[in-house]
Amino acid sequence: MEIWLVFKMRLADYLYLYTRSFKHKKNYFYTIVMIICTILVLGTLTFYTNLVNYVNFEITKSLGYRTLIVPGNPELEDNGYKNLKAIAHVKEVYYSRYGSVTSGISSFKNNVLDGRIGLLYGTNNTMPKVILGKSFSNDETGFAICPINFYPDGSIYNFGINEKNIINGEKILNKEFKVMYVNEDSKKELNKTFKVVGLYDNKSVMHFNNECFISAKDITSIVDFTYPITEGTIDSFLVVVDDLDNVKTVNDAAKEALAVSVDFQTQYEMDFTTVKFLLNFCKVLVCLIIFVVFSLMFLYLKKKLFAENKKIGVMRTLGYESKTVANIYFIEIVINNIISFTIGLLIFIVLLVIIVKTILVGVINYGMDIKINPLIILFSALIIIIPTFITKYIINKKCKNDIINIIGNEK
Repeated sequence: MEIWLVFKMRLADYLYLYTRSFKHKKNYFYTIVMIICTILVLGTLTFYTNLVNYVNFEITKSLGYRTLIVPGNPELEDNGYKNLKAIAHVKEVYYSRYGSVTSGISSFKNNVLDGRIGLLYGTNNTMPKVILGKSFSNDETGFAICPINFYPDGSIYNFGINEKNIINGEKILNKEFKVMYVNEDSKKELNKTFKVVGLYDNKSVMHFNNECFISAKDITSIVDFTYPITEGTIDSFLVVVDDLDNVKTVNDAAKEALAVSVDFQTQYEMDFTTVKFLLNFCKVLVCLIIFVVFSLMFLYLKKKLFAENKKIGVMRTLGYESKTVANIYFIEIVINNIISFTIGLLIFIVLLVIIVKTILVGVINYGMDIKINPLIILFSALIIIIPTFITKYIINKKCKNDIINIIGNEK
């Protein structure tokens, strides 16, 4: 009840002191630095959580992390194809050269898009879930499944994408497109026509927006025409495993089946050294920001209370209790920190939206979903505001001093 009366009776004093604090340049400096700290801690924690989510999502959803690259053994029948196919947990085995092929020219080319698309090896075991339209069987040809947000342009491989030029997949569903390939040796051309029968979400499987799945027969004919295999060449196999947890088991079984002792690599490899470095860097940066916030707050309070010795002494002389005087300065810095955090949060949100819509638009469309987690905002607020309550000790100690010690003697 006593605390409530202090807040109620001295609210005008609190507001007055807060507005008064901005008459001094050092108080502006304090607020600006706290805003910068807010932006930095929000940015660091947002990057940290989204990087962790991205790594986990990509490894879990992308087929490449459970696809082994297995060199063929020329001493075995079919270079070991049948042996690999017979291994438990293996869903698909095919030659790596047929994994994908990029079109030189397609009918999607226009004034703003160069028409380059990627065609991928599509079977029931390698194709993603169709979210609109239908799929096709392994024996069918002339069909394609494309991204629902389609961007037929080569700039996508550098994560360069203009969202204005993204094609709504519904507009090309059940429509035909043409691709043309050239054999560099014979200079002959191969023209293929495909009908888009289904659409998939490329983000859910971490594929580029310009990659369509076609049948194994279609991609085999295109690759064999464009890049004829030379005699004596032994191609590697791509071995698709049914689950990420079974990759090690299949790897060991494949080594035994092909009579080799070297472990096989997966189609996609994550650079965990770099990821670990970035995550540790984020942790160190957050700790550094916390240190800066504490140091800045203590220095600010120390200088402020020292500079206002006589004012504190006058208030004490006029009958203000030490607790009341301490609360005045405490509320002032609490309000200052809350306003600094709010401004920093608003600036960070604006900056993040701009960055996502411009610099990171290609990464977003590939599958990295950048979000601001409410827990990040809460934790950032605690980092900026909680130290304020620790400084209450300094304020109380100063305001409880003898009046002579606060304002000094006559001399």
